[in-house]
Amino acid sequence: MTGLIRDRRAWGLLLLAVLAMTAQPGIILALPGLRQLYGAGGTAMLFIAALPVLVICAPLVGLAVDRKGRWPVLITGLVLYAASGLIGPFLDSYYMVMASVVALNLGVTMIMTAQGALIGDYFAEPGRGRLIGTQIAVLLLGETGLLWVAVK
Repeated sequence: MTGLIRDRRAWGLLLLAVLAMTAQPGIILALPGLRQLYGAGGTAMLFIAALPVLVICAPLVGLAVDRKGRWPVLITGLVLYAASGLIGPFLDSYYMVMASVVALNLGVTMIMTAQGALIGDYFAEPGRGRLIGTQIAVLLLGETGLLWVAVK
């Protein structure tokens, strides 16, 4: 484990995973305002819209990672994630909000797929297994904390 603590690549990959993990809890924090604007059915559709993006696009993103490389897909995912997260206050229709959520989830898919491939590139066993285990622990702790804040 001490090797992972000193490895900047491991820290960067963990930070990418945490960044991607904050997308859904971030939407959860906006739910009261969205529910007020669009009703309960409209807000449920925002979460349902994310599922086809993940299911359909994840294999395609995996192919892009293999063909185009890890870094171009990762950078594109980061730009898409940031842009779709920052434009929220400027969206004036339900369909624009829906498109933003879909773009955000596509960015998350790109980040997580490229990040997973980079873990495989950078680390061999047993370090790879320790990093993935640490990543899962960090994600679960972070998501639990963010959901706890959302409930309060």
